[in-house]
Amino acid sequence: MKWLPSIESTLVRQLIIPMIAVILICAGINVYWSAGGFFINLATELIGIVVTVFIVDRVINEHDERKWGPSQARAKASLMTYANSLVTCIRSGLKVGVDVFARLQVGIGRSLV
Repeated sequence: MKWLPSIESTLVRQLIIPMIAVILICAGINVYWSAGGFFINLATELIGIVVTVFIVDRVINEHDERKWGPSQARAKASLMTYANSLVTCIRSGLKVGVDVFARLQVGIGRSLV
């Protein structure tokens, strides 16, 4: 189920979990009071809504990824280039050698304790 992690937690928290709770309540009420099948019909309709929400969310996320994925990749690459240029300019202006980055990486891995 590749698409399950794509469901946003807000969607799950605000829509899916309450709908599942109502489905279980309807099924429980139907056990004690059938009411002409009203509650079991309500539960099945809500199941259909939950499934539809999952499918529509998946389709929208895939569409957004196809539409914005290449743009996001280009924007990320541009930002990395600008950041690298900025760091290089600052490093050159301060006359700091490249070896400072190697020392920083070693320092990051050490524990402070």
